[in-house]
Amino acid sequence: MIPSSCQDPVAVDLLRFVPSANTSNGFFQGVLTGSDRSDQATVRFDHRINAKQNFSAYYYFTDEDTFNPFNNFQAAGANVPGFGAAASNASSNGT
Repeated sequence: MIPSSCQDPVAVDLLRFVPSANTSNGFFQGVLTGSDRSDQATVRFDHRINAKQNFSAYYYFTDEDTFNPFNNFQAAGANVPGFGAAASNASSNGT
């Protein structure tokens, strides 16, 4: 045990975000849920104008939202509940 006089006040304040043990062996156990949503669309149009000319068009679209309840940032040290990562991504391609 580290004496309170030797503890950094900022670190002590951050400990309020760390959950207390909730099991008999002194560990915290929790089940957090993440989410992953993805929407995609593809459109293709082909038209034969005449025997020597064709017209073709293609379009692709994707939209994603992801939530990871445990952030995987390497410099964070530990995975603390409540500090998850949310990411959104949308992209499209057409020719």
